[in-house]
Amino acid sequence: MPDFVTLSCPSCGGKLNITNDIERFACGHCGREHIVKRAGGIVSLSPVVEALKKVEVGVDKTASELAINRLQREIDELRSYKRAFIASSPKPKVSFFFIWLIVFGLMAVVGSLATFDNNATYQVIGIGIIMVVIGVIPFFTHSSATHQWRETTGTQLSAIEKDIARRQEDLEYHRKVVARHA
Repeated sequence: MPDFVTLSCPSCGGKLNITNDIERFACGHCGREHIVKRAGGIVSLSPVVEALKKVEVGVDKTASELAINRLQREIDELRSYKRAFIASSPKPKVSFFFIWLIVFGLMAVVGSLATFDNNATYQVIGIGIIMVVIGVIPFFTHSSATHQWRETTGTQLSAIEKDIARRQEDLEYHRKVVARHA
């Protein structure tokens, strides 16, 4: 068996003498690095770039698998934090009692004005106006509390939801990387 094999450089075509002990070398003509592959008595050359691409694919897949686990854990933690945050700062709710008070008060005033005929009408109008005022004050107080809730808690919840959405986009990207290299 000869001490070397003569091959052509896959990059430039220059003649190369490959000895039995060489696994990796650079072409003396173009300087391109190659890996020597030996299988079944056949000797071939593979540019180092191809080998690096295979390593890169493996690294990308592994990094994405790790990222999937991390992102899923982070999403679960953010959702848990969001639930606890909502429980500690619930959105103000208006009592329907006050809405009905406003509605019935307005109905009393409008109905009395339509049948304006005696002294009792003034009393019904007065009661209707009082009902509306009693209903409006808590209603506007609620509106103010709701506005304040939106400005503070609502803004923070929106930021949490955006953070979850961003992580879910990243999660989908990494799932595609793993599927592409499966």
